[in-house]
Amino acid sequence: MALMRSQDESVTSKELNQDAQDNPEELNQDAQDNPEELNEAAAGGGPRRRSLHRTHVPSSAVFSGDFVSGTNQRVSGPVNDITAFVKRWKDLRDEANPGQVMITCDGRSATQRDCYGVLHTRARVSADYVRMAAEMYMKKWALDYEGKSRRIMLDLTFAMRVITNKDPFEHLAKKHDQPLRDITTASQICVIFVPVLDDDHWWCAAFELKEKTIWFMDTMYPNPEEKHKSILKNMIPVVDTMLNVHDPQWELGTMGSWGRQLVELMNNTDNHSCGVLMLGWIKSSAARIVSKYGMENIVMARKALLMDDFLSKFNEAKDEALSAITCT
Repeated sequence: MALMRSQDESVTSKELNQDAQDNPEELNQDAQDNPEELNEAAAGGGPRRRSLHRTHVPSSAVFSGDFVSGTNQRVSGPVNDITAFVKRWKDLRDEANPGQVMITCDGRSATQRDCYGVLHTRARVSADYVRMAAEMYMKKWALDYEGKSRRIMLDLTFAMRVITNKDPFEHLAKKHDQPLRDITTASQICVIFVPVLDDDHWWCAAFELKEKTIWFMDTMYPNPEEKHKSILKNMIPVVDTMLNVHDPQWELGTMGSWGRQLVELMNNTDNHSCGVLMLGWIKSSAARIVSKYGMENIVMARKALLMDDFLSKFNEAKDEALSAITCT
């Protein structure tokens, strides 16, 4: 399949020029880290075309004036006002102050501080942002794939408990199986995404049930299966048990022999963007697992991910946040 392009080819150059005015230090640093990508984006041509690449951006959001394409929503003020507000969290000069609640979905919230971690090129995605994302993305998938097999993203707490390795497999499976609560057969599930935060590094394991394949998305390690083998030794049988709890016909103990695949990253990545890339890949892989993944420009990718989530119809805090933005 050919590389999927954004809906507006001119947006990349326009937004990059605006970012160059608003954030010269960030883009200068990014130019040092990824000179070829930034030169191509500035020219408006995007990344070089490669065959078999399904996507190169974390969402379908494209910025154009007061609109975010794909959401059909008008923002009460330019997108840059929203991102500027998020960046002003740093002006509080208080790391313990979370700032304004920006995104809420089913009891999980991402604050101004959490959104700053997504937006700023030298910041890291927080655990609370990923917890919120799990709730929001599953609600969106339930609507997008209504009547079809389910897409599941487990809460980060599941992986944290797997890492500590203090609970029996069945106890862990039953304690963290809420996204599967109304599932009676494993055939109702397409994929289970398991985000992992280990020593400040984000990576993801994805269990593709129909293909009986476990995918690893890791921006740092060339052989994540080997690197994370102590975690996977516990994670795989717990996910296996979780499926058996909801479907007694599920053949327990076979998941360990499933095929293993590594997601190929198309571009070089920095040491701060593992969480952004992980979330982007998860969103892109909802329809079908993306085997090759990259982002044409990390500054643009971070903004696109945040704006797509902030403007989601499932963001219960959007109106209040926009009101706070217009009052500043």
